[in-house]
Order: sequence, then structure tokens, then C-alpha cells
Amino acid sequence: MNKIFRNIGVAGLFTSLISVWLLLTTVKKIGAPDASIKIIHWITRYENILLISMLFVAFLSVVFLISSSKRIRALLFKYRYILALAVLFIAVLFKINGSSMGILGIFLNNTDKDQILLGVSRTLRSDEWSVSLPFQLSQSFNHYAYYSSLIRGGGTDTFILSGLASWDFATLFRPANIGFLFLGFERGLSFLWTFKIVFLFMSVFEMGRVVTRDNRKLSLFLSFMITFSAVVQWWYGMIEMIAAGSIFIVLFDKYLKENRPFLKLIYTVSMSWAGSVYILTFYPAWQVPLAYIFFVLLVYVIIENYKTFKFDYKLDLSLLSLLMVLIIASSYIVLSKAWPTVQTTMNTVYPGNRVSFGGGAFKWIFDYAYQIFYPITDIIDERAMDSVYDLFPVTQILAILAIIKTKDKLLSMLMMIDVLFLLYISFSIPKILARITLLSFTTPARLLSVFGILNLIILVRFLTISTRRCLSRTGSFITAFLLSIGIVFISKGEIREYLLTTIGGVDQQTYFRLFTLVAIFVLFCILYFVFRRNLNGILVTGICISFLAGVLANPVRVGSDVVTKSPLVERIKSINSSDPGLWIVEGGLPALPYNNVPLLGGASVLNSTNAYPNIKLWKKIDKENDDSNVYNRYAHISFNLIDTNSEAKFKLNSPDSYTVSLPITELKTLKIKYIMTDRNLEDLSNGIINFKQIADVNGIKIYTVQY
Repeated sequence: MNKIFRNIGVAGLFTSLISVWLLLTTVKKIGAPDASIKIIHWITRYENILLISMLFVAFLSVVFLISSSKRIRALLFKYRYILALAVLFIAVLFKINGSSMGILGIFLNNTDKDQILLGVSRTLRSDEWSVSLPFQLSQSFNHYAYYSSLIRGGGTDTFILSGLASWDFATLFRPANIGFLFLGFERGLSFLWTFKIVFLFMSVFEMGRVVTRDNRKLSLFLSFMITFSAVVQWWYGMIEMIAAGSIFIVLFDKYLKENRPFLKLIYTVSMSWAGSVYILTFYPAWQVPLAYIFFVLLVYVIIENYKTFKFDYKLDLSLLSLLMVLIIASSYIVLSKAWPTVQTTMNTVYPGNRVSFGGGAFKWIFDYAYQIFYPITDIIDERAMDSVYDLFPVTQILAILAIIKTKDKLLSMLMMIDVLFLLYISFSIPKILARITLLSFTTPARLLSVFGILNLIILVRFLTISTRRCLSRTGSFITAFLLSIGIVFISKGEIREYLLTTIGGVDQQTYFRLFTLVAIFVLFCILYFVFRRNLNGILVTGICISFLAGVLANPVRVGSDVVTKSPLVERIKSINSSDPGLWIVEGGLPALPYNNVPLLGGASVLNSTNAYPNIKLWKKIDKENDDSNVYNRYAHISFNLIDTNSEAKFKLNSPDSYTVSLPITELKTLKIKYIMTDRNLEDLSNGIINFKQIADVNGIKIYTVQY
């Protein structure tokens, strides 16, 4: 009976904490005069009462399962893939996704169709709602061809940089995109969002079993902490890399333990797919440092299986050769098609020529202490998106002590690369060393994310080999208390001003003091459980941290009506379907998101986001090649039409944005048929080139160009 009441109490505590977080996410402005009204309204809404009840049931279930019998846990483990598929099926069935398209809905003046179940849309996720979403939707109008006839005005590679769905061999290495090809856009979008989470969660769990010698609680902790870390959820971009690398390690371990030729062949083919997925994500800033981790894990797997592995020269050499051939062949087939795009990208001013030699990011290394608050603030830049709750430097201290005592090979190798990463994060290293180690391909900020993931792996490995409690109950309490205060206050000094700028309302200081107290409490809890080696406590606290920091980062919504059913998009779709032509977006409309809005209606847009530059096109109007350093980059492009007495000019606004001042005579050169703008273009008509307004939707005008 005491156990039942204890479990109910724990579930109630976590439910209350999460409910407060959800409330703050919605209300936000604590110091606002109408805050009390907002709070009462939120609490008394039927759907929120239902949501809180569901959260309580969910947490109660988790707590009971953790403390349940081995038989129940064994059944859940046995049928884990069926459960994962059930989650995926339900999400797709009800068109659930995590897109922040509600922000785009604001620009489209269509917020009444925003169907959010949980959380809020994130302005900071602009790459997702203003670029990726229009790109993915445009592919449905492009019949999922490899080359888009719509993005950049046509002839655009859809795979290597943008990772879009297409009826091409390359899509096999973007498995999350397969849903678009068979399920339609809305359910395809749901499949993409849900599959990525399930894919990562399950693969990290299985990799964790290798690292922890099949300790399922620690593996589950690792899976939650990585899958729902701030960096994964705010970026949503490194999922395939982590998942593919994890799968490769798991399959290689199974290969070395297997004697049956047919299963070895299956593992070989599967490993080749995972290896190709990793290579073809094509983002070296994360790929390179993650490769260090997976290489160490690969060496560990070989060491662990060395004595029991029965090497069959003919069979194993053939299969390992097949593995290399399949990876090389798959990569060659895809990259040969995309090679012109790769070359163009590598020769860009930004990001192609971006090189780093380390240093400058150590000041952010303790930011993780406050990452649980990012979902209830309006974070303003990428800094918050690189964080992982990794317990630095406690993890390193514990690992070093364990290495001295146990001489654990895996822990030793992981700590070696941990030190290397720490040096690169903290200091500028010699150029030759940066290039030899390939770390010149990454940046300290991006490496900080991988450093955090590495630290979590080190932590679970430490807990695996250290079977005894580190300290007594009193010693654990005092040490965890002092360390949590120390780490939080070190972090506070650096992050205070940053977070204060993200907090709405008038009483920011009180708000931040609350943050600090909660940060100390949460950090204290997990440190205490680590010192006591209380795996149940570690797991429950980890799940709570994951929910606060990651689950709430993206909204949970139904469908895409807030975008696809907007009056402007429907008007664009109507115009383009009856008389297709090339579009530009110009005037005072900001490049993001308006330059990609016509894509939502299936229109071909010259100045939609250029993932890589169309050099031949821009040279048509930059005849002297004066501005190539401006347009030779990844960019969001604005047009400003001017009279015929001027020349085209390119002005750089930021590393990824520029404005083209375009004489109206050049419209014919670029073969422009439609213009979307916020200004009156009829005044620019000169009898030779005329502008006829054909639509006005909430102040956004559409003109046809008459030559």
C-alpha cells in the first residue's frame, strides 16, 4: 500500500511540474496585468483538464512500470517494436506532426485554422516552417521528381542539401520521407515527424544496450536524454546521423555474435544501408565529431567479441567486402547525380568556405542547467539549440575515477575523444591539427552538441561498470546539493542576460529567480540519484528533464490547414493551375517567409530560398560579375523593382540573405510572369513593361507582367 501511494505521489509531483510548464508556455507573461485571468482561463478549459489528467495517467503508468515486476517489463521489452509501430500508426492516422507552421499561419492571416494540441509554434524554428515545409509541400506539385521545377525557378536538386522526398533511389537513405510518396502530404508530414522520433529513440536504446551490457533502464535513460535533448528537438537535423550510426554499431555487434551465413548477410546489407544513410546526411559539422564516437564504439564491439568471434576467411572477408562495396556504390550512385550541387556548395562564400579552428564556446558549456526553461521562453538565437543535459563536469570526474579503478577500455577511449572535443571547444588549435583531425569541418558550437551526447554515453558507461554507490546517503545529499548550486550559479553568470531577453512580462528578475531555484532542484535530483546509483530515480528524473527540455520544444498539432487552407495560398494555387509561370516576391515583404509562400500553391519561384546559388542565372543580370561574392551563397533573397534607368545591384544583408535591386527591364531577361508584393506596381508601368493586378489578399497583391 505504501508503494502505491508513493507511486501516486511521484506521478502527481511530475504532473504538477509539467502542468506548470505548460501553463507558463501558454500564458508566458507572468508579470502582465491580466496574468491571473489568463491562468484561470487556462486551468478551467476542458481540454487542459483532460490533458493534465492524461499526463497524470501517463506518468503514473511510467512510475508503476519502472517499479513493476520483471515479467511486465520483459513483455514490454519483447513487444517494443510493435509498440513503436503502434505509436507511428496512430500519429499518422490522426495527422499529428510537430511543425511550427502556426508562425507561417500568422503571416498568412489564417490563425483560426491552427490546430495545436500541445505546446506552441516556435519562431526560432524558421528553417522548418519557412523553408523545409514549403519545400516539402512543393514536391507534391512537382510529382516528387528528383529535380524541382519550382524551387529557385527550376532545375534544383532536392536531395543532397534539402533532403526532400522524391521518386529516386536516394530516398531510400531518407526513410522519413517515404511517407510523402504513399500517404499524401499531411500524413506524409506526420510520418516524417513521428518516424524520426521513433527511429532515433529505438536505435539509441539498442545502442545503449551494447554500451551498458544490456542494462535496459540505463539504455532507456540514454534514449530519452538524447532523443529529447534540446539540440535534437530544436534543430531536428541530426536525427538520421545518430540513428544510423547507432544502428550500424548494433548490427555489427550482432554480426560478430552470429554464425549463420544468411543472417550475417542480412546484417551486412542492413549495415551498408545504415552507413550510407550516415554518409548521405551530408552535414560534416556534426558528421565528423559523431564519427569519432561511433568509431570508438566500433573498436569496443570488436574487442568485446574478439575471443568468441569465429572468423571464416572466405565468408567474412566476402561479406565485409560486400559491405564496403554496397556503401561505396550507394554513395556513388547518389553523389554522382548530386555532384554538381556538391561542387557548387563547396565553392560558395557561405557556407562552403566556412572553416573553424576551435575556441570560444566554453562559456556555453554549463548552459544545460537552464535548458529545461527554453520551451517556456522566446529564445532568440541558435545558442539554446546546441545544448545537451550532460552533467558536465561531474560526468568526467566520475569517469576518470572509474578508469583509475577499473581500467575500462571503452570508458578510456571515450574520455580520450572527450578531452579532444573539450580542447577544441575551449581553445583555438593549430590549423594543421584541426585539418588532420577533420575538426576544421565543424564549429565549436556544433561540437558542443556532440560533446554533450558523448558525455551522456560516458555517464551510462560509468553507471554500468560502477556497481556500487559512489557515496553514502548523507554524502550524496551534500555533494549533489553543493555541486548543483555551483554549476547553476556558474551557468547563471553567463546565461542570465541571454534568458532575461527571452522572458516576457514586467517581472523578469522574479521569473529568473524561479528558474534558478528549479534548475538547482532538478540538477540536485539527478546528481543525487547518480551518486546513489539509483537507476529508477535516474530514469524518472531523466524522463522529466527530457519532457521539459525536449518534448515541449515543438508543438503537437493536427494537419496543415493553417497553411494549406489559407486564402493567399489557395489564390496562388488557383492562378498557377490555370496559367503557370515564373514568380518572384518583391517589395517590403520580408524574404522569410514570403519568398517561399508561392511554393505552397505549387508556383515556380525564382527567389525562393536558394540552398545553393544559381550562378548562371545571376550572371545574366550581373554582366560584369561585380557581385558574385554576394549571390554565391546559401541565401534568402529579396527583390526590389526599380525603374529602367538603373542597373541591377546585389546588396548583402547577412551571411544568408541579400537584396536584388532589379530594373523592370530585367524581368523579361529572367522570364518573370507573376509578382507577389505589398506595393502598387502599376506606377512602374512604362508602356513597354506593364503590371496588371489580378489579386489582393489581405494587402498582399499579385501582378501579372505584360511585355
